[in-house]
Amino acid sequence: MLIALGFPADSGSMMKRLTYLALILALLTPLSSLGAAFDPLREMPTAIDPLAFSEQLAAIRFIDQTGDTVSTGDFRGKIVLLNFMYTTCKTVCPMQTQYMKAIHGEMPEEVKNDFVMLSISLLPEQETPAVLSDYTQKMNIDAGSWRFLTGSPSSVARAADMFGIKTQRSESDELEHTAMFFLLDGDGVIIQRYANQVAVIERMTEDVLALHQLSIVTSH
Repeated sequence: MLIALGFPADSGSMMKRLTYLALILALLTPLSSLGAAFDPLREMPTAIDPLAFSEQLAAIRFIDQTGDTVSTGDFRGKIVLLNFMYTTCKTVCPMQTQYMKAIHGEMPEEVKNDFVMLSISLLPEQETPAVLSDYTQKMNIDAGSWRFLTGSPSSVARAADMFGIKTQRSESDELEHTAMFFLLDGDGVIIQRYANQVAVIERMTEDVLALHQLSIVTSH
């Protein structure tokens, strides 16, 4: 199983990272068509290496549904489940939102404190923080643990490009886009990506719980 992990330069951090990798290899379930580990060097040309990718992503500033400026770097130390969507989407986005709601509902309270979900709007020109706030209220979403992000079109485009998200307009002018989920560890490094299908709910839940257990082990 290939896991995309980076290694800090100092030996102490490197040893911790190597231990972390060994535990992931031991505890995470074997890969299937429901989730495929990947190498960002091969599939994400903008990445230099996993940790450099993490730093580049953290440099992108977004605005969440409360109007706060945030980046992925603000969630270091937390497990992050991330996707790209937009609130008026009538095809894949509603399914993704429901899947993420289901996963959040499966998390024990002690895990929820170390877990955050990020949904980045692919229509930043239209979807202001106020629009995203209305959406979270309509969907009964906990704004504390699930951030819906907008920002400048260039920032969103940069992030989408880094994750390999493709978009195109359909004949009916619907914005079609790649529908994937991405799991990031506490260093902001991508561990897994998942297809948009109901069967991944259990798989993603298991992986989040496993990563949380690993973070407890490696913190001691």
